[in-house]
Amino acid sequence: MLNLGPIEDLKQKVISLEQLVNSALRDVFNQNEKLLIEIQTQIQLYQKGQTSKAITIVPSYAQSTIYKKKRKGDPFDRVTLKDTGALYSSVRFKALDDRLIVTTNVSYTKYLTAKYGPDIFGIQNLEMENFLEKYYLPFYSESAKNLLFK
Repeated sequence: MLNLGPIEDLKQKVISLEQLVNSALRDVFNQNEKLLIEIQTQIQLYQKGQTSKAITIVPSYAQSTIYKKKRKGDPFDRVTLKDTGALYSSVRFKALDDRLIVTTNVSYTKYLTAKYGPDIFGIQNLEMENFLEKYYLPFYSESAKNLLFK
């Protein structure tokens, strides 16, 4: 009679690897929430003035806002959504198995998303690819090695 034990063990490890994908992703997101917030607020919104789809946020500022921003020394050539800083400091990410949810606790978020669209929040594909390559893949690789070779 053929011993199928090693094949069954391998099958269980493959199933475990599949489950590890989501749990490792969730763990990496949770461990690096501050970095994700920085990518969202400082890189995408402040530096680029772009949505999560890498599209410039429009419409641009009113002339009166441009004058105020010039006086404050803030960027005025792009929408940054950073006037008081309250929005930026309220951004949080909640990691689920298969996605990230962005939340804020400022009352005017609904007005911003109505004016500029819901895509003002979220991580751009290129930024996410860089994040996954730098943080997730090493974490997953190490976790997978531990699972397979223990």
